[in-house]
Amino acid sequence: MRSHTLRLYLATGTLLLFFVLWAVVAARPWAAAPVKAAPDPRLVALDRRRRRLAHEAALVKLEVDARWSVYARRLRVREAAVAAARRAHAGRLAEARAAAARVAAAQAAQRSSAAAVAVTASAQAPASAPASSARVVTLPPQVRIVTLPPAAVPATSSTSSRP
Repeated sequence: MRSHTLRLYLATGTLLLFFVLWAVVAARPWAAAPVKAAPDPRLVALDRRRRRLAHEAALVKLEVDARWSVYARRLRVREAAVAAARRAHAGRLAEARAAAARVAAAQAAQRSSAAAVAVTASAQAPASAPASSARVVTLPPQVRIVTLPPAAVPATSSTSSRP
């Protein structure tokens, strides 16, 4: 064979035939299609359990959502009651402070008028006047408003987990 071109075509064709035969053998077209075997019973049981757990999880989620909505509604009612109690307490506290201020002002006015009456009476009364003619002024008791800290719950020595 003297033609180099023919030799090159033959080598290329041989190489191509080799790879085509290789692909045919690798595909094994003569082998029968595999028969689908029965599924593994462990896998079937596992899938059944997965489905049952998914169903139970859905039921639990529904129950939790229902309980959460009841809790949220009760919490809103309780927060509204606490806010109303705080507003009422603030109003009573303001009234008590105003009353304390009025009492303090009345006491100051009484003291100044009593001092003025005493000064006027001592200037007008003769030195030999009996002591029984002095005017006796009774003042109301002083009121002091204090705010105490909340009462602490005493600690128990019990190790029980129940309240």
